[in-house]
Amino acid sequence: MSVLGKESSFAGKPPPASQRGRIVEAIVSFLPLSITAFGGPPAHLGLLHNTFVVRKKWLDDTLFSEFFAVSQALPGPGSTEMLFSIAIHRGGLIAAVVAFFCWSLPGLVVMTGLGLGVAKLPNPLPIWLMQMQNGISAAAVGLVAQAATSLSTKNVTDRSTLFVCTIAAAAAVLYSASWLEPVIIAVGGLLSLVLLYVARQVPYWRRSRRGKKTVAEEDVGPNVDMEQGESSFQLEDAGGSAESLSAEPVEQTKKPAVIDPPFGWKTGIAIFVVWLALLIVFMALKGTFAPNRPLAVLTQFYVAGCIIFGGGPVVIPLLYSYVVLPGWATERDFLLGVALIQAMPGPNFNFAAYCGAIALSPWGAGAGIGGALLGYAGIFTPGLALNAASLPLWQRIRSNTIIQRALPGINAAAVGLVFAAAFLLFQRAIVRQGAAESLSNYPYYAVVAGCSYVLVNARMRPWIVMILGALAGLVGWGLDV
Repeated sequence: MSVLGKESSFAGKPPPASQRGRIVEAIVSFLPLSITAFGGPPAHLGLLHNTFVVRKKWLDDTLFSEFFAVSQALPGPGSTEMLFSIAIHRGGLIAAVVAFFCWSLPGLVVMTGLGLGVAKLPNPLPIWLMQMQNGISAAAVGLVAQAATSLSTKNVTDRSTLFVCTIAAAAAVLYSASWLEPVIIAVGGLLSLVLLYVARQVPYWRRSRRGKKTVAEEDVGPNVDMEQGESSFQLEDAGGSAESLSAEPVEQTKKPAVIDPPFGWKTGIAIFVVWLALLIVFMALKGTFAPNRPLAVLTQFYVAGCIIFGGGPVVIPLLYSYVVLPGWATERDFLLGVALIQAMPGPNFNFAAYCGAIALSPWGAGAGIGGALLGYAGIFTPGLALNAASLPLWQRIRSNTIIQRALPGINAAAVGLVFAAAFLLFQRAIVRQGAAESLSNYPYYAVVAGCSYVLVNARMRPWIVMILGALAGLVGWGLDV
């Protein structure tokens, strides 16, 4: 579908009228992110929020939370799918594909080159490089925390959403599993429905308990209308105001923002069927494809892209069993690649290009480049295809009354996951001697994180904050802190 005629869904500058203009806008908007998006998926989320919600105003906080919830509920690269959804909403499918390549190609080129030359790389990496990465990670903590705070102002507005947000954050911090994020988001929606039902039933329950007692005999509060005989249940919101939930259903007064899906919902279902069929075929024939290394690489990474929930942090341990155990790469080369991808901007799924290059490099540099492209295409395609397919389906069901009532809980759960991401990044931001440590053990880097939060909150560009974080890391290396 075209984005033309949807200017009202954009608070900022409307999208260009021509396809060429939207492609140029995608290049100008997304290519700079590919060289400034350090810090992994949590930092990417903060960067996307600051760029497209705060500055460019391509979408609001509520729609941003919806896109985040959808991306977390699907397998594949979470932050890349989030970017893909924003690009589709802004400029359509072609512009979104261009945006994806702008976002991922620089990292693809670098990781392919590193995969081909890994034998010549020092191990471990230089201390100054690791310290610079520590500074970037510390700055990313502040960036993610600021994004969580900003999202909460629009999506955590009463006690019900505050409860859901808190439960979601606590679950994500206390338990780790690849399937956890979609479950938390679904439970958040269910909790929203349950809490709304309970709030609306309270007046009836109070009235039924009244029985034959007269109003004069009952200890009633100020919220009972003595003349009308009706009561209302007051919910105090997070800001201290009160929201009245009467016994009658509350009508939705604000229409949800328009999502521009790239095609109809029937096409979305067809894409899902093809995705599932390919997954079944590849899993069934994985052993048959093993002697053919290029086909095996494509198959392994396609399956990985289909079953990974949780994005970049989850892909690395899974790929260990896919790449090291079959003998495609040594453990030394794999672990060195893990360190390198953490220091690279852009999506962590570019690690698949590094692994693909190593897997086919024994047959020459050309074969290694081909392996990188196979790994890159295999791991990104399933998630992006599902993301594009889900948007028309989500647009179709999100106006449903039940979904509308569940949306506050879904969005609040998504915000809780962002808060959890900030905390978990805080706990593992500093790498010393190969082990991840908490910022609480390094006051210098904790100050860097705090300054990052303040600077981003003051509307400083995230890429500037990341550069300052890298410089702070180098200063920390010089001061030996």
